[in-house]
Amino acid sequence: MLDLSKVTCDQWVKYQVANPKFIAMWISGYFHGKRGDTMIDTQKLIADADAAENFCFKNPEALLMPSVEAIVGGQK
Repeated sequence: MLDLSKVTCDQWVKYQVANPKFIAMWISGYFHGKRGDTMIDTQKLIADADAAENFCFKNPEALLMPSVEAIVGGQK
């Protein structure tokens, strides 16, 4: 079991908790679900994951979920 609210960017990008691609897919689904959005743009998913990875490399101590939410949380 993994509590993503406690995972840091450093843990995510260094594969310390799981494959980052799997977690990125889950996070995408989580934020889409919060918005009631059942559509997925696969190109946007890749771009958002890349943006999160870039942010996390620069901010390793940041928590992953709020970092990703700042990048993709409010998008529709």
